[in-house]
Parts: sequence; structure tokens; C-alpha cells
Amino acid sequence: MAFRGVLLQLVEAESAAGFRVVAPDAKMTLPPRPFPARETFLTKWSQQKLVVADAVTNKLLQVARLATVSLQREERSLFVIAKVDTPQGLTLRSRGGAEPPTRLCYCFHFRSDFEYELFARTFEAFTRMQRYALLQSSVVMEIEITQEHKKRKLDEGVRLQAAASKAKKRQERLALIKVKTQERQNKKQDCKQSKKPVQTQTQTKNKNKNKNKVKVKAATPPSKMICVLCRMQRKPDAPEYPKHPFVLKDGKGEMVHICKVCLQKVLQQRVQNPPVAKKGNPDNYCGLCAQSTTKLSAKSIKACTHEICTRVYCLPCIDRLIGRAKSHKVWRTKNWLCPNCSTDDDDAPDPSEQTSGAKAVSAAASKQKKRKRRNEIEDSSTADEDEPEPPKPVRSTSDMQPVDYAVTYFKFLLQREIKDELEDSEDVCFCCKDGGDVIECDWKGMNGAFARCPKVYHEDCLGYEVPEGKTWVCPRHRCQDCGIIAHYSCRFCVTSYCEDHLPKEVKKLGHATKDIPTSTYVVCPRCTQQAQDALKQKKIGSDIHSKILRRRR
Repeated sequence: MAFRGVLLQLVEAESAAGFRVVAPDAKMTLPPRPFPARETFLTKWSQQKLVVADAVTNKLLQVARLATVSLQREERSLFVIAKVDTPQGLTLRSRGGAEPPTRLCYCFHFRSDFEYELFARTFEAFTRMQRYALLQSSVVMEIEITQEHKKRKLDEGVRLQAAASKAKKRQERLALIKVKTQERQNKKQDCKQSKKPVQTQTQTKNKNKNKNKVKVKAATPPSKMICVLCRMQRKPDAPEYPKHPFVLKDGKGEMVHICKVCLQKVLQQRVQNPPVAKKGNPDNYCGLCAQSTTKLSAKSIKACTHEICTRVYCLPCIDRLIGRAKSHKVWRTKNWLCPNCSTDDDDAPDPSEQTSGAKAVSAAASKQKKRKRRNEIEDSSTADEDEPEPPKPVRSTSDMQPVDYAVTYFKFLLQREIKDELEDSEDVCFCCKDGGDVIECDWKGMNGAFARCPKVYHEDCLGYEVPEGKTWVCPRHRCQDCGIIAHYSCRFCVTSYCEDHLPKEVKKLGHATKDIPTSTYVVCPRCTQQAQDALKQKKIGSDIHSKILRRRR
């Protein structure tokens, strides 16, 4: 395939003089190149050459890679930047005696619009094939990395299994030797008892005393009990911490312990607080620390909505029980049950059929590696239709609009990035900003060098079912237009772009977090519009709006 036109040249040192004509009748071709057997698919499409020669004398004028060419549609031309290496013995100097040129710009001006359009389509097809080859190479690389990881894991499992079998055999040998030694000692004692029956009782008593002494001197393992209020860990030789008198378990289902000093303070504050005026009303003190709630605002306390529970918890105690990373979920839940009520319902004895079914469900859930059920309580499963509303008015999640979910996520993410708490996965879907049954992303970089991606998703929002037991990468890490590794990611949603498909109206915010350190944070037009709508509706202040659009440092 050949194209005809005029070849022009621009020297860097003589840029003021403009282009000069090198060949008035030039011919440009895309010659086929031989493909070695070991050449990859990516190299095949990245090494295509472009040759320009004189149409009259067939003299070779310029050779360049097609990937380095840039088109100018308005001038019906293409440009190629070439470097000049000065040959030994020759000096390329301009008219004024300046230094030799370091770069040359060649311009091939097509003879007709038809030839330019034909070449432009050829160049666009080549660009698509090159991107496809790059995507294929990255997918193959990820597959190889996954296979290598599985192989290492399998080898490690075999090694650990061999070590465990050796340790087991060694323990069996030691136990056998101990049994034989004990039998020999018993035989010797029988012989001595037949000769000296009077001393048998004394020897037996001494032997029992020695055994008791050995048991008393046995070392006890260090304790891991921690006070839920002061976070003081129990010393190994200290007595065990008592259980909390009013809270049985925390959000993880573990026992709640409290030291004696904090227990005394809790009991004193509990006695000092007067009882509520009417039976069945919420308590006027925190259920964990017993602090009075009369001076606290309604937004800083949360009441349990169980029909027989009157407990109320303050904001710091909810962080202690549920965890700081998940406590914001409590304030968005309408019918929230405290850990006492939720664990009591889970531990209640059911019929044999229900018990066996629950075991089967728990066994199946333990195999799901990536799925997490968040502490979101649905109205239909936790309360009846005739159940009274909670005493503290909380906005229902059904009344929330998309902008409300976006505002909540804006505040949550800004605070999370300030505190640099990015190790744990988030609790809401990155697409719709709502909780529920979500799936975690397994992205850790191409070679596992980055931090794990904290974003989670609903399968309904993704539009497809994520297979179990497989390494899954969320769509945040690839360009939404071509599918290659993204260089620009929206800070607040799943939208991502590569270098070629980044829109001009997108605002750049600077470097991203440590889970995608090679990417740049941007704000997509949709999130920008949501932030403006929230500002107009007075759901966020001007300070938060400026933080959303502020450049990261």
C-alpha cells in the first residue's frame, strides 16, 4: 500500500525559517515485515515501520515506527520527529554557525483527501490492534502471576504437611518411650513393694506430692484479656478480668471484659443516675460506660430498637463495641439491634432441623472467601409491623436520595483519608454507596507490591456474578473505554480512564492512595454535579465542597 505526497523538513535550529521541501514527489509505504517465531503478539504490532522514498529516484528518505506518527487532519499531513546523530568527520551547522541540530521534524503532506482518509483509517486500525495486544499481554501476565502464586502456595502446603507429619511421628516416638519407661519404673516399684511393704504408703505420698508440685510450677500462657473501656491488657500473673455486668458480647461476638477499676466506676455512675420515669422508656445512661445521656445530643447516642431492650449507647462506646471502621453503619440503620439483642437471637435454641440447616449455611458461608455480610439490619427481619418506632428519630434509608448516599460517602472518605485508615475494606458499595452483601476486590498491583484495594461492590451493581475462589479485580483499575490499566481514577466512584480517553473537562486532584500509587485522582463530571447539587441543597457546607475538589498533596 503506497501513498503519494510532498515530504517537508524542519530543522530545530532553523525553526524560524519554516519547513523546506525535501522531495516534491514522495512515496510512503507500509512494507510487510518478517515475523520471527519467538516474536510476541505485542511486539508484532509495536514494530511496524513506515518508509518514505523519492518516487522518481526511489531514494530512501526516512524510516520511522508507525507508533511514533501523529496525524494532523486539518492540514491532511502526518508528522514524524527524528533525532540526528552527527557522523564522524562531518559537521552539520546552520547558517549562523550554531550547534548541530538535535531533532528534525518531517511532514508528509498527502496529495489528496482520499489518500489521507485511507491512511487515517489504516492508522486507527493499527492503534486498536496495538491496544488489544497490550491488553492481551497484561491479561497473560496476570494469569502467569496467579499460576505462580498457586504453585508457591501448593509447595508451601506440601512443606508444612511434611513438617507436621515429622513432628507427629516424633511425638509418637516420645510417647512410646515414655510408656516403656513408666512400665519399667512400675516393675521396679512392684519388686520393692514385695520386699518393703511398710514403706509403700510413704513412697506413694511423696510421689503424689511431687506430682502436685510439678503441676503448681507449670507456666501459664500470657493473657489476652483487654478492658473494653481503658484498653488495659491483663498481666499474666494477675487475676482474670470479670465480664461486663450489662453487655455480654461485642459486634464480633466475643466476650466483653472490664477491669476492676473501670467496673467500680461503671457501678458508681449507674447508681448515681436516677431511674427513668416510665417503664419501657430508653435508659438515661450509656449501657457500656454508664455515662449520663441527659447532657448529650440526640445525634451522639443510639438506642436499641428491640421490643424489650431499653439500652442506649453513646458514640465512643459504639466505636468500642462495633469498631470505628463500621460504626458509621449503625447511624444509617433504622432498626438497629445492640450486640446483646443480636447475639441473643443468634444463640437461641432452634429445632433440630433448623440447627442442621444453620450449620450447613455457616459451613457454606465459611468457604466464601471474599463475600462479607455487613451489620445492616433489614426492617422485615428484625421488627414486626406493629413494632413501635425507636425513641430517637433517625432518618429512614428508604427516604434517602442518591445525593444523600453520595454526601455520606464524601464525608466518610475524606475522614478515612485524613486518618490514613485504608487497611480495612469499606462497608458500602463503591457504585451505589449503600450497604448489604458486598464483594471485596483482590487487586494488589501487577506483582503484589501495592496495598489491597479497599473497595467493595454489589453483584447487582456490577451486572454479573463474581465466581467464588477466584482472584477478582474490580472495574476501578481499568479504563472504562478500552479496558487497559487505568492511569486516572475518580476519587469517589468507579469511573477510570487511560491516557488516551481522559476527557478534557475532568479535573485532576493529584496522586492517589497507596492501593493505586501509580494512578492520579480525578473527579468525574457525575461526582462534580452531585457535589454541586448537595451544596445547593445545603446538605454539605462550602468547606466540605472545597475539600472534595481540592488538589491532594
